Amino acid sequence: MRLTIPAFVALCLAGHASADPALVAGGLAGGASISREAYFPTYFAGGVLALDVPIVKNLSLEGRARVQAYFHPEDEDFGSHGVQNDVTLGLRLAVVQGRSVSPYLVVRGGLLAIHRVPYCRSCPRKKIVGMEAGLAAGLDIVRRSGLGIRLELAYDHPSVTAGDDVSGPAGELSGALLFVGPLR
Repeated sequence: MRLTIPAFVALCLAGHASADPALVAGGLAGGASISREAYFPTYFAGGVLALDVPIVKNLSLEGRARVQAYFHPEDEDFGSHGVQNDVTLGLRLAVVQGRSVSPYLVVRGGLLAIHRVPYCRSCPRKKIVGMEAGLAAGLDIVRRSGLGIRLELAYDHPSVTAGDDVSGPAGELSGALLFVGPLR
């Protein structure tokens, strides 16, 4: 029997072994690109929406989407601005669950799309599509009502970048503040 991704997601949604409700989270994220090489970083900020569906006691399947404005300033004509979107799926491990403050770890991967508008007026606009893998650590701070706040620090490594001046690998370090509640 072959298990497809949609069948796996349906299986997780229909008969997961956890009695915990799915969580929906939404908020703001921002950060900058980082690299071992000297280059002009890219800065970004925007919105995040996430859905966590419990699979077993401390493990959940996470779907996440971000829409972010980005700015890549440079001294020359290589700078740009635009929009960066990504959609990822991941596994989220609650290190300690059932407390008002719960630390967690996430491993995720997905697709990334950048709409690049160069500052140079004669340079062409570009749509760039690639893949992305990332790691995150954070805290869920939950009140008794089930509503709470999520603080997250993430490192994402895209297969493409918004800047033309990067010859080596560049990742993105970001922070997020999200409001969390049960999906009912």
